Amino acid sequence: MKIAIVYSPPREGEESEEYDPPEHAERIALAIFRNNHQPLIFTDLEVFAKPEILKESGVELVFNIAEGTIGMKDREALIPALCTTQGIKYLGTGVLGSAICLDKGMTNAVLKAQGVPVPEWVVVEKATDLKELEIPLPAIVKYNSEGSSMGIGLLSVCYTREEVIDQANQLYRKLPEPILVQKFILGREVNAGLIGNPPDWLELGAIALECRNPWNITMERSFGKAGIDSCYKEKEFYGRAMELTKKIFQVLRLSDMVRVDFKVWEKELYAIDVNQYPALAEGRMFSRLAASVGLSYDQMIGKIIEAGIKRLFPEMVQRKQEEWSRVSLEAVAPV
Repeated sequence: MKIAIVYSPPREGEESEEYDPPEHAERIALAIFRNNHQPLIFTDLEVFAKPEILKESGVELVFNIAEGTIGMKDREALIPALCTTQGIKYLGTGVLGSAICLDKGMTNAVLKAQGVPVPEWVVVEKATDLKELEIPLPAIVKYNSEGSSMGIGLLSVCYTREEVIDQANQLYRKLPEPILVQKFILGREVNAGLIGNPPDWLELGAIALECRNPWNITMERSFGKAGIDSCYKEKEFYGRAMELTKKIFQVLRLSDMVRVDFKVWEKELYAIDVNQYPALAEGRMFSRLAASVGLSYDQMIGKIIEAGIKRLFPEMVQRKQEEWSRVSLEAVAPV
């Protein structure tokens, strides 16, 4: 199958972990090749400039890891929307789920309505709006619609209303976007992952992160550096993590893969981030989760592709199963 990777390269003059260097796409391309498919690579800028380029190239399936341009509304839903208009099938979550997941306040509202524990939060269009609202303290202040810990630093956890307003003002001056103010939970972080679609899920398990400094709020960036006290398989909350991750997957109408980040507080898990398109670079958390259940990087990519093909090409899957059954019967038939 001809599979096109679409990714977001670094933009000139911008620095963000949201963007992928070419080598990330190339590594996925190698994994696709090793899973007996034909890989192609496109940047999202190429696809935006010429949407028909995918069809003209004979692409049968898009492996989307594109984030879009920082500050662009609903940016993670753009490639799914474009593929939909072009009639091209793609791996991963669709337009609706992608748009909701990028909006942290909306994600919280949907999850809370469905009984998933989330920390208290408020979303404001500008920092001055906070003066009239009740603020949960201590609070973490961050952009409502950006990812990869963008805008999060040592001053992001605030203890007073004044600190919250000051931090929100600083973020707004850098990027005039809505601000999320959410109660900060002091506790270990638990990351859980899934590949597949209900009921055929592959549980990647749960990994717990703990720091010598319990206020560390950018744990994933700190792997291999001073500050991480331990990174280990979560046991105490494994069942609850999988239960909530599957519920979140279905409530938000996700597809093929997800990573959900939780915080532990008073014997319960609270969802703090839903990554419908988790970072797939080697060494990032999703590949660590896959490795924890014995999957190599190539196998992880293969499982994602397999999940998408089962969902998007059921007739082809059934035909291949029938062929295998026939071959098996012929192999054991008496001569």
